[in-house]
This record gives sequence, structure tokens and C-alpha cells, in this order.
Amino acid sequence: MDTIPLWCIIFINCITLLSSVWILIYLYRNRSKKSFSTYIYGIASLIGLFLGVISFFYYICHAFCAILFGIEIFIDTYMEQKKNPVNRTYFKITIPHPSVLKGYYGGIGFMFYGIMVILYYMI
Repeated sequence: MDTIPLWCIIFINCITLLSSVWILIYLYRNRSKKSFSTYIYGIASLIGLFLGVISFFYYICHAFCAILFGIEIFIDTYMEQKKNPVNRTYFKITIPHPSVLKGYYGGIGFMFYGIMVILYYMI
């Protein structure tokens, strides 16, 4: 436990809690839209809410919080891109805007961090 700073653990716990609460409020306001991704998003945010609280007591759970936060960022970026597509076209090739790619890279980065911490604790 000495290698991971406490501020990093608290930061990941807090952003997971805040994002889960924000997602639950968003889903409550838009409860007329019922799709499969909405249910997955709601279940992921409930799990994030519980993991965020539990990980203040058991520090290994912050890795799961990081993975879940990465998934939430990834899904949020996908849903936002699906609702308001922002693309650039170069030589008949359509690529996503760099601001969209930042969301995907951020999600992948948090998931990668969580997986590396879990592997570190397993060794």
C-alpha cells in the first residue's frame, strides 16, 4: 500500500462518487428514454456509487472505481457523440473530432490504471 499515494485513492473515490450521482440524476430526469444502454448505464452508476463508498475503507476497491469511472467516461463520450456527432472529413475519410477522442482516451486511461493496480496487488 506504500506505493499508491492516499491523495490518488481519495481523488479516484471522489470522482467516481460524483460521476455516479450525476449519472443517476441525469437518468432520473430522462427516464422516458428506456433502452438497453440506459439500463447498463444505470447499473454501472449504482455499482460506482457503492464502490466509491466502500473504497474509503478498503483501498483495493479504488482500482475497481478507476475501471468503472473509465467505463462511464467511455459510455458518456459514446452517447454524446451519438446524439451530437462531431466529425471531420479529410480526403473522403471521416474521423472523430479530437475533443471526442480525448473522452475515449481518458476512459481507456482510467481503465488501464485500474487493471495495472489490480495486477500489482496480485503479485
